[in-house]
Amino acid sequence: MSQMLDDLMSRSRAQVRAGATKDKTHVKTYLVEASLPENTKPAQAHDFVESLLPLVKADQISDLSLSPATNDTLISVQAKVSGEPITAYVDFTNPRFWFVHSMGDSKKTDWLIARWVGELPELDHAWFPTSFLENCEQFGSIRGVGLDYNRTWLNKDDTDDTRVGALTMQVRGQASKRILGVMRRQNAAPNETPLAKVTVRLNGGRGLDDVRYDGKLVGRGKSFEDHLSLASNLYGRYQSQVRLVESDYAIGPEKSGRCLTIQGEPITFTFDRPIQDMTLFSEGMFAGTEPFKLWGVPVRHAEDYYTVQAFDLHSARPLAFELSPKAIRLYLPKGSCGNSVLRFYANLQHRYDAMVQAVNGSGDPVFAF
Repeated sequence: MSQMLDDLMSRSRAQVRAGATKDKTHVKTYLVEASLPENTKPAQAHDFVESLLPLVKADQISDLSLSPATNDTLISVQAKVSGEPITAYVDFTNPRFWFVHSMGDSKKTDWLIARWVGELPELDHAWFPTSFLENCEQFGSIRGVGLDYNRTWLNKDDTDDTRVGALTMQVRGQASKRILGVMRRQNAAPNETPLAKVTVRLNGGRGLDDVRYDGKLVGRGKSFEDHLSLASNLYGRYQSQVRLVESDYAIGPEKSGRCLTIQGEPITFTFDRPIQDMTLFSEGMFAGTEPFKLWGVPVRHAEDYYTVQAFDLHSARPLAFELSPKAIRLYLPKGSCGNSVLRFYANLQHRYDAMVQAVNGSGDPVFAF
């Protein structure tokens, strides 16, 4: 697979001259998290993939087939999406953290991955908060940024006429960071400018990669190995933060000798702009719909204090929340997935306040990207 994708990327100019679209000369890599332990044996992970992916049915999907590769942690998926042939390679070398590679049409492969993740609670995207994308600069120079903000899930909230309802922007070129800085000035729109994508010119001029906040990477260079190196580095950093949440913050009993103690602590998300309508906000957030996919019944204890025992529709696990105008406190039970916290954090930035911060009980940042 690696050699084939590398050959296809290196022949991109010839392919375009022969009539192929540029999109089909770019490799797309989707970082997908599965509900499997990392120590799952390859044969068990293989059976999991083979039984899971065909469960998604849709009129747009036809001729779906899965073929094992010579590598026992790689499966090739062939399908037609709205009549367009698509080939994807699911790499589950780490049974929990998958790479899905494809050179198919972006719209069709995006749609297929979205269906898998949206309909199968066993799967989720990797979620990159804004600070994660900002730190992609260490791998090269930033040559483009994309912004995506949308708070229409609170479309009845008209109490603050200074807030933007939706903002989408694409900026390319070396001035991208400067323009982003202008947008983030206090008298501009700092609360509505979460990074949705960065374009990175890799160090040494080895390629140009787009990195998106929902774990999609697009390699527009000539080397699959360079693209995969970047994807592996980013995914490794993401994985370390997921494990950190689960080891240091997940709350539950722990036995030490004859003593039983409670380990872990809540994570607090602090807002730059306070919540204006607590009832509207809590009911919208826990309605079981996009973008948060959390279901629960908010309980009002005071005008500015709510609690929610919520159910995460992706991980199929419970989460507990406390809400006030300036902060949300999240309690992750022991054994739950740290991915839920990263998803909540990233979507808060893109769907409410780009300046939200995740801190611990000492006020220090939870994540170090």
